[in-house]
Amino acid sequence: MAKPLSSVGLTLPHHRKAVVTGGSSGLGLAMVRRFLEAGLEVVVVSRSTPDFSHARLSHIAVDLSDRVALEEFCRSIEGLGVDLWVNNAGSASIEPWQEVGLEEEEKWLRLLVTAPLAMARAFGRSFSARKGEEVEGCLVQVSSLAVELPIPYFSTYNLAKAALSQHCASLALENDLPFRVLDFRPGDFNTPFIRHANVRKETLPKGYPERLELHHREAPGPDKAALTLVHALQRRKSGIVRTGTWGQRVLYPLGQRLLPSRCLFRMIRRYYGLGRPR
Repeated sequence: MAKPLSSVGLTLPHHRKAVVTGGSSGLGLAMVRRFLEAGLEVVVVSRSTPDFSHARLSHIAVDLSDRVALEEFCRSIEGLGVDLWVNNAGSASIEPWQEVGLEEEEKWLRLLVTAPLAMARAFGRSFSARKGEEVEGCLVQVSSLAVELPIPYFSTYNLAKAALSQHCASLALENDLPFRVLDFRPGDFNTPFIRHANVRKETLPKGYPERLELHHREAPGPDKAALTLVHALQRRKSGIVRTGTWGQRVLYPLGQRLLPSRCLFRMIRRYYGLGRPR
């Protein structure tokens, strides 16, 4: 069973109703619980139902990797009356890049890139039609620190998260955007992410899957990421917001900007116990 909502006071006065995709577990569930605590009405969009109920919580069952289901859902977005949209849904295929089939890769990219972009477009049209209301619109694209520090054997995931970040940067350059945009970049968190990923151990270096699992077990809990997001929304921030350990938030991105790529890749491989490339 999920833990009860914290009694710590949070408010999000500029928002009334949020959608969180992939909000039934992990980071998404932590965000949902914090948004409810802040007084928002929350809609979870996911294949599975959240493991708790609340008077201001509703659920829409959608498989966002299914093109027909995605199109039908996007047509319904205008009726939701949402002002805060969080594209969090995602998973990963962990295997050598040459092992990924075209059909499989297209499915992952549909979930990780096409779906967030389609929903963002539908959200923008919906919110633009609500001029005069005393709410502010905000789009949160949950990308990853993998944008700056790619994860070995996550080729499609790394590609997709970089695409989301570039989408956020592109929107920031457009005039008259009807909502703020946050590029939210989490590092490692102790969630079911690795357990739910498509991990093909037989194709991976010995010990690498176990190292991934260890990093996640030793990482902070997902509520830390949710609180980082809430505080960014309270401050009405836009642009890049990083969350994770101090090293992941500050030190490693600094290294990404200052170190030669060869040194950076060597550090990443060492972090994951991969040694030198052959």
